[in-house]
Amino acid sequence: MRNVSLPLVGKVETGRLLLWLCYGILAILLVFQAFTHEYVDEHTFMTDAYFVSQGLVPYHDFFEHHPVFFLYLIAPIFSLTGASPAAIIVMRALSIIGVLACAWLVHAIAKRHGLRNPHVASLIFLAGYTGLPVAFVRYDFFAMLFLLLFLYFRGLFLRGFFLTLLASLSPVTFLAAFVVWCYECFNALRTGIGNAAFFIGGSVLASVLWLAVQWKTGFALMYYYVVTFNNLAAPLYAVSWQEVVFFSLFFVLYVVLIGGFLALRRRRTSKDLAVPVLLFAAVFILQILAMNLLAGFGSRLKLPAPIPMMAAFTIFFADIPWRKAVFFIAAQLMLTLFIFTPALSMPILEKVDLSYQLDACVARDASVLYVDGSVWEERGQIMLFRTPAEFYWYGASAAPYLKAANITYAQKPLADKVSVCGVGVSRSDVLCDDAELKDLDNACLSFHTTESIYSRLRRTGCEMTRLCASKV
Repeated sequence: MRNVSLPLVGKVETGRLLLWLCYGILAILLVFQAFTHEYVDEHTFMTDAYFVSQGLVPYHDFFEHHPVFFLYLIAPIFSLTGASPAAIIVMRALSIIGVLACAWLVHAIAKRHGLRNPHVASLIFLAGYTGLPVAFVRYDFFAMLFLLLFLYFRGLFLRGFFLTLLASLSPVTFLAAFVVWCYECFNALRTGIGNAAFFIGGSVLASVLWLAVQWKTGFALMYYYVVTFNNLAAPLYAVSWQEVVFFSLFFVLYVVLIGGFLALRRRRTSKDLAVPVLLFAAVFILQILAMNLLAGFGSRLKLPAPIPMMAAFTIFFADIPWRKAVFFIAAQLMLTLFIFTPALSMPILEKVDLSYQLDACVARDASVLYVDGSVWEERGQIMLFRTPAEFYWYGASAAPYLKAANITYAQKPLADKVSVCGVGVSRSDVLCDDAELKDLDNACLSFHTTESIYSRLRRTGCEMTRLCASKV
């Protein structure tokens, strides 16, 4: 008996060592990824969050056309950093913590519901798109977090609370979350009025929180910018079919198909997990397809919108045996490295230093226009934050859409150019001279050296964009 057990113990210990080694490698890679890549709208959302931290009201005091509830969740960061480029370091550090927290939730949910290999789910999550290209600033991350928290908690009050927060984040998540809410409320009511009251009580608390932070915004104005404005301007958001296929279908489709199949197999044994996920995904997918039919192909069918759904389906990969799971983990990791190759220099940290200098080159209340004739010439957008109802968009063929959406159309650039490389929100009152701007711009360009598919298809930052500024 003793001779049989010792090799078994050795195998178990070796397996644990390999498991933690995998987690360690992915965690280290996560750190490099977090300080390597930028993502769409990051600068905009950080600036918005700073304005919110200063008491300014979205849509009223500065232009915005995204849902803004999540801005109030990240605005406290600026109480630590102030109007400083250091905010990007704090944001990315929180991003790492946030992604690891979501990975833990994926593991914990799979384990609680008796799925075979919970570590498979969390490793696939960390190795895949939902883990490494960190997107803490966007509301998509909070949608993923709130959906996972809803699935994690069993108490009806907390389930109602997080499900309502999920619904409040964006029109893209509202309908799917509402359908799940009706399902959960019906089930709670079947078990007793008291249980239904607890569930609805959690929803009421979340609704009060949402109203408290957005009361001054004005619902009619918010609806116009988030729904009407976005639909009018939707053709400008459309991406090429290559981006749709690669950055949506290629990443999403197999996770949805395999995860959906595994969830269907669990609909009886793990009903309170599988059914809400399947309901959410079904409504979410139908809504995304409908939005693309109404707003134009490629305008809504793109990442990171499906991230919450992907994270939920990843849980069910825990039912895959380890031998098969190794293939999926390796495939996700290779895909992530292929698209988001990390830089050992972690250029975001270097750009923070540079942005301190660059911020001194931009007038505090500068008018900002998009002027570069690059591949983004018809989709690049920079807000004129001090004029809430106006929005400058450069590109001749975009003019009909701009007119329909009441966007100020700028045909000619201003004279003084500055780079978009800065990652902070602080601004001084002085513009740099031409020599200083040239030196800083060259320094900015040096950070964009990667030639991954992502960089070629969706490159942002100094290399593809120029801004121009003048004192107001």
